[in-house]
Amino acid sequence: MKCEAEIQWKGAVSVLLLSFGLIFYSYWDTFAHLFSQWNNVDNGEYAHGWLIVAVVVYLIWDKRLVLAKMQPRLDFRPVVLLPIIGFLWLIGALIDTNLLQIISVILILMLSVWFALGYRVAKVLLFAMLFIFFATPVWLPLQTIFQTFTVHAVYQMLVVMDIPVIRDGYLLTIPEGSFAVLEACSGLRYFLVAFALSTLFSYLNFYRFKIRLLYVLLFLVASLLANWLRVFVVIYAGHLTQMEHPYIHDHANLGWYIFLVMIVGLYWFGYKYLPKWDMPPPKKEKRSEVSNGQLMVTPVKGAAVLLVLALLVAPPGLSAYLSGSVQMLPKNVGMPDIGEWALLPASQDGLLLPDYKQADLTIGAAYQGQLEMVQAAVSFYSSSQRGVSLIDHANQIVDGVQWSLLASEKSQQVQGGQIKEVIVRPLMGPERVVWYWYRVGGRDATDKYEAKMFEVFGVLAGRPDGALIMISAGYNINPDEARAVLHSFYGAARPGLNSFVDNLAGG
Repeated sequence: MKCEAEIQWKGAVSVLLLSFGLIFYSYWDTFAHLFSQWNNVDNGEYAHGWLIVAVVVYLIWDKRLVLAKMQPRLDFRPVVLLPIIGFLWLIGALIDTNLLQIISVILILMLSVWFALGYRVAKVLLFAMLFIFFATPVWLPLQTIFQTFTVHAVYQMLVVMDIPVIRDGYLLTIPEGSFAVLEACSGLRYFLVAFALSTLFSYLNFYRFKIRLLYVLLFLVASLLANWLRVFVVIYAGHLTQMEHPYIHDHANLGWYIFLVMIVGLYWFGYKYLPKWDMPPPKKEKRSEVSNGQLMVTPVKGAAVLLVLALLVAPPGLSAYLSGSVQMLPKNVGMPDIGEWALLPASQDGLLLPDYKQADLTIGAAYQGQLEMVQAAVSFYSSSQRGVSLIDHANQIVDGVQWSLLASEKSQQVQGGQIKEVIVRPLMGPERVVWYWYRVGGRDATDKYEAKMFEVFGVLAGRPDGALIMISAGYNINPDEARAVLHSFYGAARPGLNSFVDNLAGG
């Protein structure tokens, strides 16, 4: 029986290793992107990735005695899910959405474990497999939510402390100066560390689900409080010292000190009190696993394994086939004429241009009305090349150096069209109100997720192009001055700039 079990495990592990090898080879670009985030120690939300992998290895090793008593067996039920997950990866590859690709490829790895080892073994390894998601950017959409929570919470704390404060989007202004609560201040790092530590601790030490859930929630609340307290302390220190305190410029470690104190307290609470309310479940008689010969090689099973392996490599092959080639844009492209607005002589100096990376074309121009002057700019992407995308976390309206955001973006309905508005400030000169929208595959969008969906439709319809279009006007005192100018320019500018982008795409 023992010899037969060893044969079963050797066969199952061989199939699993073969599957993993094909997955890593076929989807290497996706893994390389994930690994690069793990290696970004200095400025990365997921620099703890390799530590998470080490924890996963330990969790699997910790189950070795349980696994030794089980019999692996081929399970073809996950084969039904492979094409679905593979299609999701393909969509992510065609529109260059790394988040969707990473999630899909990890799910493919998990389905491979289920296929090669069987449902019972996969169920034992489920927690270890799910734990790897703590090292993936699946949590990135929470960043903006946490950023909003942080601004609101810190604003309320300043009000309670009777410190005069004005809130404008993500900008908090006190008499001594202004503080921008950026995405890096959202507290996502503390949240991920707290989530991972509390989940692991509760899994290893508690039995009841309610106790585990309570402990995890306590950690998550503590992580948010630590970040809010960090931001508040920095602003309060600036208030007390006339913006001279060292924390004003170097506050990265402050949050970790606060967070460490909270972690120690919660670990002590977990060891001291929670076990009193926890109890192990009643022991069940374990059924002895018997061999059923599921891994014996037969022509049918061999063909089924080959089918699974083919499904694993099909999405990358289709991606390479469908990916667009580089489109040659016409030379000496100039911005279009806009109605009665006079196009000023071409010069990119002094223009507000979007900070969109690897665009095929970024161009702008100034237009003169009867009394007012506005600017317009376009960043155009012609095709769906890997690693190049219109909607990307690195792409920003301004570069943060020559120009900085003064107020967070707002959605508005203007003359039958939807736009996003931000206010920006240069190093020198007047502030500007910016209106922008996306033109993707011949469709207009303002929401990034909607634009991503239009990218999918565009790729399938042969229109993988996309562009950011923005118009801006300066003001001296009140942003409404610039908004009035943009209102008068917008009616003629939107159709003209949309047609300009469609002509660049050959549409």
